[in-house]
Parts: sequence; structure tokens; C-alpha cells
Amino acid sequence: MKKMLLVLTLVAFACLTAGAQTRSYTFQDTAHNNYCDGVQLTTFGAVPTYVVGFHDFIDGCGLGFNTPQTGFKASINSLNGDWAKGGGQGTADASFDYLYGGYIGCELSLFNNIKAPPSNSGHWEYYYSCNGSTLYILNEGFLRQGLPPAKAGKSGNVSIGSKTVAQLKGK
Repeated sequence: MKKMLLVLTLVAFACLTAGAQTRSYTFQDTAHNNYCDGVQLTTFGAVPTYVVGFHDFIDGCGLGFNTPQTGFKASINSLNGDWAKGGGQGTADASFDYLYGGYIGCELSLFNNIKAPPSNSGHWEYYYSCNGSTLYILNEGFLRQGLPPAKAGKSGNVSIGSKTVAQLKGK
């Protein structure tokens, strides 16, 4: 009986991960200027339904951490006027607490409508809510394929705030 349960567990896990796809993107503003941060997301599941990954602050920004992202396949109605709309992915992002040095009581959510290959591009939009308040749009832009390049000096702006990397590093 234990062997049968083990075999069924392995088969179920294999089915979930068999169609996994990992893609990496750099955040750009609405004029296609790069931010220093990016995101790497892996989708998996039968449809695929689930999303896991990380918000990359190490490569292009030079900060000492990346933050986790988890979420699901999602959709935003095209009639509501959002920048990123239609079918895509919605993820929770822990970046606020990391960037501002501890728990600040705000939730951060990313929605993207990444297009499948060959285009591998799309729109993104960050939303935030503090202490259970209304959900507000924080920022929006385009996604460029690939993580931000590692650059000397590690500077620039991050996609989710008005602070520069120098300000975040306390310089």
C-alpha cells in the first residue's frame, strides 16, 4: 500500500511539473526605458495555473536580495481601463517589506499579460493596498525579455517605487 501511494504521489508531481515553463523579464516604463529590476516566473500545472518565481533586485540594481513571487493564472476585464488587461498572471510580491527594511503593512501585487512565444512580451501593472484599504495602481509598463543586465555602478530606479537604488542603499 505504501509503494502504491508513493508511486501515485510521484506521478502526480510529474504531471504538475511536466509542462513547467520559466521566463525572465526586465521591467520597462511606458516609454520602453529599463528599470534596474526584473522578474523570473515559472508557470506549471495542468492548464498551467500556478506561478512561482522571484523579483530580481540583484542583477541590475545591485541590492543584496531577490524577493519571492507566488500566484495564479488570472484575468483583468479589458473594459476596466487598466494598462495590463486580458489573460495573464497575478502574483503576490514581498518587495515592499524588503525594500523598506521591515513589515510596513502594505501588500503588493503584480499582474502581467505576458504573451506566449515567439513574442514573449507584454504589459505589467503593480497594485498596492495598505492595511486592507482600497487597491491602488502603483506603476505600469512593458516587459522586455531577459533579466536586467549586471551593470557597473548598479544604479537606476526600481519599478515599484519612487526611490533610486542609491536611496535604497542609504547613499
